[in-house]
Formats: sequence, structure tokens, C-alpha cells
Amino acid sequence: MFEKYKFDGINFDWEFPATTDEWKKYRDLMKGTKENVEKNGRNANVSVAIATSFDLYKSIDLCGAVDKCLWMGYVYEIGVAVRAIHDWKSAQGLPPDKFALGVPLYGTNAAGVQITYFKLIDMGADPKGNGSFAGYSYASQPMLQEQVDLAINQSLGGLMCWHLGSDLPPEDTRSLTYAIKQKLKPGT
Repeated sequence: MFEKYKFDGINFDWEFPATTDEWKKYRDLMKGTKENVEKNGRNANVSVAIATSFDLYKSIDLCGAVDKCLWMGYVYEIGVAVRAIHDWKSAQGLPPDKFALGVPLYGTNAAGVQITYFKLIDMGADPKGNGSFAGYSYASQPMLQEQVDLAINQSLGGLMCWHLGSDLPPEDTRSLTYAIKQKLKPGT
């Protein structure tokens, strides 16, 4: 399938191996995938979705086997993202361009119930507001743009969003992807 459709990358997202042995086998699968992609002359990105077990990842060299580690932090507060980036650099000792910051395109309430961003906007949430509406926390456009700035200023490997189906269409000026685009390429 990878060859047939000429994908530009492969992402692994197993939530989560239960034992260190399973983690090592998972790492070996990614390492073998990367080697096969390169052996076949393809310049494709191999990435893995990760949580905050940075010390475990370092102990088995999980992120050394891939091009990027995509952090599923999905935080609304910039301070949490700053701490995670600091912890990543401290624990991993890997260059920041191997770390991609996960940003949420949804909201959650105190019980952990998720709601799509587009539903929050339909209900009356302010896309440029403080990230709180009807008992839900969400990343507003300015909050997400602050995370874009953080990723740029920390020389991170990019952003990862979960999930695009939660957002408004990208051309809608209230959408989060529109806000990201405006931050990266103003006026487009």
C-alpha cells in the first residue's frame, strides 16, 4: 500500500505497549520499517505517536529509530507544553527537531468528555476567546497560535493535530487550521 499509493510517510500509533519487551519489539518494527523504506530508495518520514514516558523512550532508544516523535500532549495551557518540551530535551537528549507538538482540535470537560471544536463554535464559543465555554476547555485560535510560536521558537519538528474532523473547514476564518495557516503564512 505504501508503494502503491506513494505515501510520503508512515506513522505508528499503538496506545500503548504494556511491557518493556513489547516496547522493544515496537521499536524494532519501526526501525525495520525505516530501514526498508530507505533500502527501497524512498525518502519517507517514519514517525511514532508518543505520550510523556520520555525516560522509557530514551532507555530503549524508541525515538532514535524514527524521524519524528509526535507528542500527544494536546494541551490547552502553554505552560504545560513548555514543561513537556523541557522534559523532552532533558530526558531524551535528542534534537528538538525530532519532537512535534500535539495540539488539540477539540474540547474536554472536567469529566474528560470530548466535544468537537466545530460543535463548540456552533454552540456559541468564541474562536478568539479564552478557551473556556459551557464547562469545556478548548484551544482558541490565539491559544493555538501561541503554540505555533512556541514550536517555531523552540525549533521543534512541527505540529501534530488531533483530529482534523473536529475542526471547521480550513477556509472558515473561525477554524483552528485557518489560525495555524495565518500564523505560518499570513494573508493566505
